[in-house]
Amino acid sequence: MHHNITALRSYRATLIPHGVDAAQLDQLADARLLPVLRLKAASASHAQACALLASGRPVLRVERVERVGRIERVERKKAGKSITPRHA
Repeated sequence: MHHNITALRSYRATLIPHGVDAAQLDQLADARLLPVLRLKAASASHAQACALLASGRPVLRVERVERVGRIERVERKKAGKSITPRHA
């Protein structure tokens, strides 16, 4: 028996809300003024399908999110700023 294990990656799905002019969608998304969902999925297409199921809204785009938090901490450390862990 073969088992395929696929690593999950972080994605940000930008949703299309009701009543938004289609010509402005890209500008609003670039300015981060549209609702987003953060989720883990095996691929971008899987993330898009999951975002649609979870929100019931059409998905404008899906972006893979890298480990930005770790990079930001490294940059802060190099700049001499103190690092405080974030707690949920």
